[in-house]
Amino acid sequence: MTKSRKARVVKGGFRLEQLPVELLQEVLSFTTSSAGVYRSLLLVSKSLNSIVKLHCLQVVPVVLQGIEKLRSFDRLLASSPKSPSYVRYLWIYGQGLKEWELIDSIVARCSNVVALSCNSRTLASLCSSPSFLHTRCTELTLIESWHDWKPIVAARHGSQYCAQITHLRLYQGLDPEFPKRYFTNLTHLAFSCSPIGDYLKRYSGYLSGLRSLLLIVATNAEWHYNSFPDASVSELLENDRRFAILQCREDWTEFGAWRDRIRGGRSLWEQAEVSRKSMQVFRDAFKIPQG
Repeated sequence: MTKSRKARVVKGGFRLEQLPVELLQEVLSFTTSSAGVYRSLLLVSKSLNSIVKLHCLQVVPVVLQGIEKLRSFDRLLASSPKSPSYVRYLWIYGQGLKEWELIDSIVARCSNVVALSCNSRTLASLCSSPSFLHTRCTELTLIESWHDWKPIVAARHGSQYCAQITHLRLYQGLDPEFPKRYFTNLTHLAFSCSPIGDYLKRYSGYLSGLRSLLLIVATNAEWHYNSFPDASVSELLENDRRFAILQCREDWTEFGAWRDRIRGGRSLWEQAEVSRKSMQVFRDAFKIPQG
């Protein structure tokens, strides 16, 4: 820093914008942990706004639910044509024709999204577009009570999209229509399920053909009412090391689990790994020696 610049800093006080742009971007990346912080930074100053608007969109989880938030973000994308390509993490949901039209438009423009959370209607619409640009999206969360797979796999780009997904979280259970043959690169799968041995064995057999699958997580919010899974579940966990049962806390939310992974916290997958290792230690401690 030159003497004249040092004098200006001492005289006028330190301003964040005086940092080198690369360092400032790094600092802002760590501080922009939510959409609320992102909006606040946009209002600090014009010079900071120009840096935050695009750069921080790459790290902030964009959460859009309800007509007002959808319209507001749609206006932001329209005012800055480059901004859609900077969105990486998108949680978007709505009901009714007006909201669906906005959702389809927003998702279609955010072609560099890495982690997408939406419903199957939105996904089917995306996969039905004339061209498919969303090749970076590898993580998908479906937030709905029932997943309609038929329109997705029947869409023009449905099979291509499914093939690129590595992490899939289903808000509800794994229904019989789950098109497993399209998810050729799936390594992590999570779905809601009661920790009953017969259910889990059925899923284990059904998913046996997915060779790339490393972790299968069954989540259940009611599991805390039981001390431990029954003997049949323990047997399954012993035979199929891909499986983990995750006890959801009472304050568990799907959005919270999704957001924590983006922020670098303990994701659903990391919590499941810890749970699986803990169950292994428990089983080994009470295993009866042979002979």
